[in-house]
Amino acid sequence: MKRFLLFIFMCASVAVFPQGKSDRLNSTIFYVLVADVTFNKPNYHLLINPAKIKSAKIKKMEVIQSLDYISDPSLPDIKGIESIDRREIVEYDKNGNPIKFSNYSYSWDGFLLDYTISYGQDGLISGVSMTSQDTTKKMINYSGKYMFAVNAGKLSTITYEDDPQFKGMGLPNSYNFVYRSDGSLEKITAGVDAHDFITCDEKGRVATLLLGSKKIRYHYDKNGVITKESVEDEYGDKWEMTYKYDSKENLLSVKSNKDAFIFEEMTYSLAKDGFPSKAKLLYDTKSSRRGVNYEFIYSK
Repeated sequence: MKRFLLFIFMCASVAVFPQGKSDRLNSTIFYVLVADVTFNKPNYHLLINPAKIKSAKIKKMEVIQSLDYISDPSLPDIKGIESIDRREIVEYDKNGNPIKFSNYSYSWDGFLLDYTISYGQDGLISGVSMTSQDTTKKMINYSGKYMFAVNAGKLSTITYEDDPQFKGMGLPNSYNFVYRSDGSLEKITAGVDAHDFITCDEKGRVATLLLGSKKIRYHYDKNGVITKESVEDEYGDKWEMTYKYDSKENLLSVKSNKDAFIFEEMTYSLAKDGFPSKAKLLYDTKSSRRGVNYEFIYSK
């Protein structure tokens, strides 16, 4: 199975612009819902600070991802997109908030997944509808809505409700939001067993993430920019992923440490405005080093 690795977390924005409480919570919700249907962390480039999107006047970002390939020094380096594996598209409102997320896969049977996101008067995400279709758009796989419950003025739970006209997507997670006495988000629990999915520090930033049997801890500098993540898997193996930025705090790369038993590296090529134009993911399997290429298209 292809691995979609090296992902940044929503509250650890790499943008120069500071995030307010509503932006941070919206980013967290967006992360949770994307992870719910992709079963992975969202790509780094999906979680750009809304203020940066607004400043650049971007209305839509499309990310084209290639099929993976063997990356070997004895072979010519593959550049660009030779075969498309998937496309991710995010549309934004005038404030830089995502209002539609599309994830189109062309491998195996393929699927087209669309999220439509609505916001309340307080600026927070208040509802999300979702539809999954086949690549011909003639058959709907499933359709439904995420229901948001508010208690004492704060988001308390997110649950999924099937559209009665179409078969459901199985048993997706429900999420519960737990707050500290000062009103800051302490953690998000998931599933019927209410296990800790996300924990946050006192500033509302994500401290730890439990994804399946993998635990990830995030480290920040004095400006709140993520510097590395410490990872531990189900077998007790540990490694670190180190983040590298340019002088304007635009993400350039994320790479596993030299002593890690695995090799992973994502490298971004930036346009003049600091947004990615291309990227390359390299990682090792038991038999070979693999590569995946990305290209970015923006509409303003």
